[in-house]
Amino acid sequence: MKKKIAKKISKYRFEFRHILVLLAILISFQIILSFIQKSSLKNFLDNTQTWYQQDSAERMANLSTTSLELLVGNMSSVQNRSGEEKQRIIQSFNIIFSQQLVKTNIFSMIALNKTQKIDEGYLSVRKENKQMLGKIGTTYTVLRPGGKVEIDGEIFDAKAVVGFIDKNKQVEVVKYEMAQLYVAEIS
Repeated sequence: MKKKIAKKISKYRFEFRHILVLLAILISFQIILSFIQKSSLKNFLDNTQTWYQQDSAERMANLSTTSLELLVGNMSSVQNRSGEEKQRIIQSFNIIFSQQLVKTNIFSMIALNKTQKIDEGYLSVRKENKQMLGKIGTTYTVLRPGGKVEIDGEIFDAKAVVGFIDKNKQVEVVKYEMAQLYVAEIS
């Protein structure tokens, strides 16, 4: 009986080794695929950005060429135009060029070009603010209903629970909700 069990265990150990080898092969294959995916995504993004820049440059060149052709074509008759008509033509060109500049810069305006680091003063929600419940402080500015309060020598953004609170009044933190301190005036 013991020999049968030993044979079965050795048989399973052999199969277990195969499973481990297969698992190692699958993990290494997955790692290789992730590197390939990362490099192909980077190439795709680089190609897309290059295409976008070229397309924008071509559109700007076409617009500039068309506008300059219109301007040169109308140059001979410019002497016969009144000052008001000349001003209207100039305003039209300004509108055309400003619209094109807005189109080309729209992506740079909506894309995040900079990382906001904590050591540069950028903060997300402060976890310590939740522990401020019940603390007493003074209003640093008038709360209408939002403003600043000073608690333990530190300035925080806060909102008055009810109405407005004048500057230099004692307040208590009564609520913390959605990363916002709410204070009430102490009478």
